[in-house]
Amino acid sequence: MLVDAICYDEDLKGLSSIFTKKQTFKRACYFEDENGNFLTVLSHPNQIVPYGVIVTKKNFSQLKIVAKTDQ
Repeated sequence: MLVDAICYDEDLKGLSSIFTKKQTFKRACYFEDENGNFLTVLSHPNQIVPYGVIVTKKNFSQLKIVAKTDQ
């Protein structure tokens, strides 16, 4: 799934492109790649975290729906 990022951590360039969902919360989804690296997707643009992506609320809602079906 492709989403529009508002901002993201520059270190994301070193991560894999295949992720498995680990947990979903109200404003965050956590994913893990095949190398054990975590990706955090946030819907609330207060701050960026290491290996984090902030997306629009619409994209985040869509991501949560997709992530739930992958469990």
